[in-house]
Amino acid sequence: MSTEFELKPLAHQLPRAAQLSGLSRSLLYELMKQGELEYIKVGRRRLIADDDLRALISRHRVTTGDTTAASPLA
Repeated sequence: MSTEFELKPLAHQLPRAAQLSGLSRSLLYELMKQGELEYIKVGRRRLIADDDLRALISRHRVTTGDTTAASPLA
């Protein structure tokens, strides 16, 4: 019996981060500029850590009936 495991990417390039989150690349760049979204810079390349992308989404989660939610992402 073989054990299979899935390798989860540690970080994503901006196009992939946009695709995964459903947010535009320009909005992700703006969130990085504002300090809302941390990123990793290697040379000219910017990467978004998977955990940071998930944390961004979690911070903006609105529960049912919550009318005092944080400002919308878009």
